[in-house]
Amino acid sequence: MVGALIFGRISDLIRLKKIVLIFGGVGFTISWLPLVIATSALDFTSICLISFLMGFFSSTGPVAYAIVKDLFPLRMTGFSTSVVNVFPFFGAALFQTIMGYLMDSVGRIDSVYPAEAYRLSFEFCLLASIVSIVCVVFVRENEGVD
Repeated sequence: MVGALIFGRISDLIRLKKIVLIFGGVGFTISWLPLVIATSALDFTSICLISFLMGFFSSTGPVAYAIVKDLFPLRMTGFSTSVVNVFPFFGAALFQTIMGYLMDSVGRIDSVYPAEAYRLSFEFCLLASIVSIVCVVFVRENEGVD
Protein backbone atom coordinates (compact mmCIF):
# COMPACT_ATOMS: atom_id res chain seq x y z
CA MET A 1 0.00 0.00 0.00
CA VAL A 2 2.80 2.39 0.82
CA GLY A 3 4.47 1.70 -2.51
CA ALA A 4 1.34 2.65 -4.44
CA LEU A 5 1.26 6.01 -2.67
CA ILE A 6 4.95 6.57 -3.24
CA PHE A 7 4.97 5.55 -6.90
CA GLY A 8 1.74 7.40 -7.64
CA ARG A 9 3.20 10.57 -6.19
CA ILE A 10 6.48 10.12 -8.08
CA SER A 11 4.63 9.62 -11.37
CA ASP A 12 2.63 12.80 -10.68
CA LEU A 13 5.78 14.77 -9.89
CA ILE A 14 7.89 13.65 -12.84
CA ARG A 15 4.87 13.30 -15.16
CA LEU A 16 6.36 10.14 -16.69
CA LYS A 17 4.10 7.26 -15.73
CA LYS A 18 5.72 4.83 -18.14
CA ILE A 19 9.14 5.26 -16.50
CA VAL A 20 7.59 4.51 -13.11
CA LEU A 21 6.02 1.32 -14.52
CA ILE A 22 9.32 0.24 -16.05
CA PHE A 23 11.15 0.95 -12.78
CA GLY A 24 8.59 -1.10 -10.85
CA GLY A 25 8.82 -3.91 -13.39
CA VAL A 26 12.60 -4.03 -13.20
CA GLY A 27 12.50 -4.06 -9.39
CA PHE A 28 9.85 -6.78 -9.42
CA THR A 29 11.88 -8.84 -11.89
CA ILE A 30 15.06 -8.51 -9.84
CA SER A 31 13.06 -9.68 -6.80
CA TRP A 32 12.43 -13.01 -8.57
CA LEU A 33 16.14 -13.72 -9.09
CA PRO A 34 16.93 -15.08 -5.60
CA LEU A 35 13.93 -17.38 -5.82
CA VAL A 36 15.26 -18.79 -9.10
CA ILE A 37 18.97 -18.83 -8.27
CA ALA A 38 18.89 -19.93 -4.62
CA THR A 39 15.49 -21.60 -4.28
CA SER A 40 16.39 -24.10 -1.57
CA ALA A 41 18.95 -21.89 0.22
CA LEU A 42 16.61 -19.08 1.25
CA ASP A 43 15.72 -18.71 4.90
CA PHE A 44 12.53 -17.26 6.35
CA THR A 45 13.94 -13.73 6.67
CA SER A 46 15.09 -13.72 3.04
CA ILE A 47 11.69 -14.90 1.84
CA CYS A 48 10.01 -12.16 3.89
CA LEU A 49 12.31 -9.52 2.37
CA ILE A 50 11.72 -10.85 -1.15
CA SER A 51 7.96 -10.86 -0.55
CA PHE A 52 8.10 -7.27 0.68
CA LEU A 53 10.12 -6.16 -2.37
CA MET A 54 7.73 -7.93 -4.75
CA GLY A 55 4.76 -6.24 -3.12
CA PHE A 56 6.50 -2.88 -3.08
CA PHE A 57 7.54 -2.92 -6.73
CA SER A 58 4.29 -4.44 -7.98
CA SER A 59 2.46 -1.54 -6.38
CA THR A 60 3.40 0.49 -9.45
CA GLY A 61 0.49 -1.35 -11.12
CA PRO A 62 -2.11 1.33 -10.35
CA VAL A 63 -0.06 3.74 -12.44
CA ALA A 64 -1.11 1.60 -15.44
CA TYR A 65 -4.72 2.62 -14.82
CA ALA A 66 -3.67 6.27 -15.01
CA ILE A 67 -1.93 5.60 -18.33
CA VAL A 68 -5.04 3.90 -19.69
CA LYS A 69 -7.22 6.76 -18.47
CA ASP A 70 -4.99 9.23 -20.30
CA LEU A 71 -5.09 7.23 -23.54
CA PHE A 72 -8.86 7.32 -23.96
CA PRO A 73 -11.47 10.07 -24.05
CA LEU A 74 -13.14 10.85 -20.74
CA ARG A 75 -16.41 9.22 -21.86
CA MET A 76 -14.53 5.89 -22.27
CA THR A 77 -12.54 6.00 -19.02
CA GLY A 78 -14.79 3.59 -17.13
CA PHE A 79 -14.86 1.07 -19.96
CA SER A 80 -11.13 1.23 -20.69
CA THR A 81 -10.06 0.83 -17.07
CA SER A 82 -12.59 -1.99 -16.62
CA VAL A 83 -11.03 -3.87 -19.51
CA VAL A 84 -7.57 -3.47 -17.96
CA ASN A 85 -8.94 -4.57 -14.57
CA VAL A 86 -9.89 -7.99 -15.97
CA PHE A 87 -6.32 -8.98 -16.80
CA PRO A 88 -4.97 -9.44 -13.24
CA PHE A 89 -7.79 -11.91 -12.53
CA PHE A 90 -7.24 -13.73 -15.80
CA GLY A 91 -3.50 -13.77 -15.14
CA ALA A 92 -3.95 -15.18 -11.64
CA ALA A 93 -6.05 -18.06 -12.96
CA LEU A 94 -3.69 -18.73 -15.85
CA PHE A 95 -0.52 -18.52 -13.76
CA GLN A 96 -1.81 -20.89 -11.08
CA THR A 97 -2.65 -23.44 -13.76
CA ILE A 98 0.70 -23.15 -15.53
CA MET A 99 2.72 -23.15 -12.31
CA GLY A 100 0.83 -26.23 -11.10
CA TYR A 101 1.54 -27.96 -14.41
CA LEU A 102 5.23 -27.08 -14.19
CA MET A 103 5.47 -28.32 -10.62
CA ASP A 104 3.66 -31.54 -11.53
CA SER A 105 6.08 -32.04 -14.43
CA VAL A 106 8.89 -32.30 -11.89
CA GLY A 107 6.79 -34.49 -9.61
CA ARG A 108 6.58 -35.04 -5.90
CA ILE A 109 8.93 -36.85 -3.60
CA ASP A 110 7.10 -38.45 -0.68
CA SER A 111 4.05 -36.32 -1.51
CA VAL A 112 6.09 -33.09 -1.29
CA TYR A 113 7.29 -30.98 -4.21
CA PRO A 114 11.08 -30.64 -4.27
CA ALA A 115 12.85 -27.30 -4.55
CA GLU A 116 13.40 -27.97 -8.27
CA ALA A 117 9.63 -27.86 -8.86
CA TYR A 118 9.39 -24.49 -7.18
CA ARG A 119 12.44 -23.20 -9.04
CA LEU A 120 10.86 -24.16 -12.36
CA SER A 121 7.64 -22.31 -11.56
CA PHE A 122 9.65 -19.30 -10.33
CA GLU A 123 11.58 -19.31 -13.63
CA PHE A 124 8.26 -19.06 -15.44
CA CYS A 125 7.30 -16.05 -13.30
CA LEU A 126 10.69 -14.45 -13.93
CA LEU A 127 10.27 -14.91 -17.67
CA ALA A 128 6.74 -13.47 -17.56
CA SER A 129 8.04 -10.49 -15.61
CA ILE A 130 10.70 -9.84 -18.25
CA VAL A 131 8.06 -10.07 -21.00
CA SER A 132 5.88 -7.58 -19.12
CA ILE A 133 8.74 -5.05 -18.98
CA VAL A 134 9.24 -5.41 -22.73
CA CYS A 135 5.50 -4.85 -23.27
CA VAL A 136 5.51 -1.71 -21.12
CA VAL A 137 8.34 -0.29 -23.22
CA PHE A 138 5.94 -0.28 -26.19
CA VAL A 139 3.08 1.41 -24.32
CA ARG A 140 2.21 4.84 -25.62
CA GLU A 141 1.95 7.51 -22.95
CA ASN A 142 -0.23 10.59 -23.39
CA GLU A 143 -0.20 13.61 -21.17
CA GLY A 144 -3.47 13.45 -19.26
CA VAL A 145 -5.71 16.33 -18.43
CA ASP A 146 -5.63 17.11 -14.73
